[in-house]
Amino acid sequence: MLNLQQLILKPLLTFLVLMVVRQLKLLHPVAQQTGNSSATIAELVRNGGQVWAGAFVTVPSKIDFSTNPYIKYIIWTDAPVGTKIDFKLEDAANGAINTGDISRFTTVSGAWETLVYDFTGTATIYDKLTFLPNNGTLGDGSSTSTFYYDNITQTATASAENFNVQLFSLFPNPTKNSRTVKTKSENISSIKVFDILGKNVLSIAPNSNEATIEGASLKAGLYFAQVKKANGASSLKLVKQ
Repeated sequence: MLNLQQLILKPLLTFLVLMVVRQLKLLHPVAQQTGNSSATIAELVRNGGQVWAGAFVTVPSKIDFSTNPYIKYIIWTDAPVGTKIDFKLEDAANGAINTGDISRFTTVSGAWETLVYDFTGTATIYDKLTFLPNNGTLGDGSSTSTFYYDNITQTATASAENFNVQLFSLFPNPTKNSRTVKTKSENISSIKVFDILGKNVLSIAPNSNEATIEGASLKAGLYFAQVKKANGASSLKLVKQ
């Protein structure tokens, strides 16, 4: 199995910037305060240039997906929930040979989360990983155009455990009306509910270990709740009947 995590954390890594719009470098500005204790993480800042420009890393050999078909990494950004995070594989010698952009969408903002990409059945022809956060939108250099990456790994399973351990319960879910979020001991500083388009539809600041999310005014459908505590944030999936 290719150890991608060691590659991304290697000093003076082969991460290269496509255009000048995204600077990718090793640093640790927010790691300790957001739940990631890594000594080094990768920062990618989007600031002008092209809406499609990205950053990439080449690896020393073609990636074999026969027994480990998934690539995972954790990502942190202030961009709103629902931001598109694209990723693709390419042949380093011929960029026309690629998997195409594979999209995932953030479910938290201002917190680490795991994104998983499935390459089951992919041929052993790729040796270049391309990162395209918020692909299609022009960056402005702000915190919402800044993305932190860490722990890039190739694995056999698709499980994507939340980076922050969720020491709380949610009940009832699904429901037509209100639901309760409860932690074991820590106070919940804030809860923000987003629809699938990333629009913030509800915000509360309970400052308690138990909070009620009133859902009567919400339309039926899927929502995501960002629950913030002192040691970080976690994401919950809410279903309104």
